[in-house]
Amino acid sequence: MSILIFLLIISSSVSAQERLCGNDLSNLWLDVVYVIDNSIPMTNSGLIRASAQIISVFGGNTKIGSGFSDPRSTRVGIVTYNTNASVAADLNRFGSFNDLVSNIYGVVGSVSSSNQAILDVGLTKAKEVLDSGRANNVRSNYQPVIVIYASQFVSTSSVLKTSENLKNSGITIITIPFAKNVDLSPISSPHSNIDAGGYQTVTDIQNRLLQINCFCPNNYIHVKTSTKNYGSCIKVNSLAAAWIPARLACSASIAGGYLANELNQDKHDFIFETVQNSTNFHEPYSYFIGLSNSGNGTWFWERANGNKVALSTQSFWNPNYPPQSITTPSYVFNNQTSSSTIGWQTTGASAFGYICEVITCDTDNYCS
Repeated sequence: MSILIFLLIISSSVSAQERLCGNDLSNLWLDVVYVIDNSIPMTNSGLIRASAQIISVFGGNTKIGSGFSDPRSTRVGIVTYNTNASVAADLNRFGSFNDLVSNIYGVVGSVSSSNQAILDVGLTKAKEVLDSGRANNVRSNYQPVIVIYASQFVSTSSVLKTSENLKNSGITIITIPFAKNVDLSPISSPHSNIDAGGYQTVTDIQNRLLQINCFCPNNYIHVKTSTKNYGSCIKVNSLAAAWIPARLACSASIAGGYLANELNQDKHDFIFETVQNSTNFHEPYSYFIGLSNSGNGTWFWERANGNKVALSTQSFWNPNYPPQSITTPSYVFNNQTSSSTIGWQTTGASAFGYICEVITCDTDNYCS
């Protein structure tokens, strides 16, 4: 029995941390279209280097293609452009990583006879590749990505509008300028303009793809700070309910749903800020989270599918909480005590709004 208790304590202490996004490149699941400038300034050497970099990005055992028993795979399409754009490879062209390695150099080809490269035509063609490859809801749950390699760029109202429309439709645009004086940041998604010649360019691209592959189900908000994306999503519910019905509502609303955990300051603050920004919550703010005590003195966090994890040393109790003696079930809610301060208090049967949580869709968690 003592060994079992020891293992339970160790397990609780390890698991009582905020989840981070999955980072397993072998389980990356995206649809990626590369838009590659093949004008004369790009040079044949530049095209070879771009092709080598693409191979390197997926060299961490990423499954390329589709139809695998594990649905976590990435399809790769390629568009080349100068004054016109051509589909060099649609999203179903490459059936494996070895297929990509063996054929990408021939698919990308050599430079054209044009000195100009009009990115707008390349982006438009990339959208056609995505639309065609994802028609009839094929892989509609996979995040679409466009990656641009460009040796030149002229910012026009047309290309800015095209890129903005793509981003607004849910497509992430990663830009990789192949010349020092080329600034592609006006068309890239946030944090997605990457230096082609950096010593860790491949790692930067891989990390960006992993971030893109960490997202939330519809109507859930991704928990993040300015420097970190967490592997969890929340949904605020302003309609008051008692704690147990709130818990049941969270689990019924989405597979794997549960009342939210607050395991560090980032999460505690993020939930409070989200509630403050919700039009349906009003001051003073009070809302249930997933911490409870059955009456035996031990506090547990809710997790998916009825699992629980013990409260760690990190806590956000208001003064005089929790009560010294607890003999009946107690449930934790956040209660605002000033304009900028909110903390935990306990109740038995009161009704409040509540916060639901579910883990992100990422390389560790496939969402169909």
